[in-house]
Amino acid sequence: MSRPLPSYLLSLRKRSGLSQSEVAALLGIDATALCKFESLSRRPLLELAVGAEIVFGHPMKEVFPAFYGELEQTVIARAHKLHGRCSARSKTPKAGKLRTLDEIIARASQTTLGL
Repeated sequence: MSRPLPSYLLSLRKRSGLSQSEVAALLGIDATALCKFESLSRRPLLELAVGAEIVFGHPMKEVFPAFYGELEQTVIARAHKLHGRCSARSKTPKAGKLRTLDEIIARASQTTLGL
């Protein structure tokens, strides 16, 4: 199985028939910035990722799978850390809090496997 591309922004733009400057205008950035995002020399900003989802009709995690995966792994790590801190406290943590953290970890783990 081949590794997923870090960004599908370039291929989606070409498939759409829109020029770099047209997509840049839709996203509210200049063509030079779009070029950097397409060439992977710059990480996407949240505004760009959401904008690309709106323009191309594909979820952010499909347009920028590597970026999404990195963020997802960061959130999972934070949820694990918070879960550990909550469990280690002398007072018993609220069951709802631990359940929420467990759900975040489980949900993210399931989507990570699907990428």
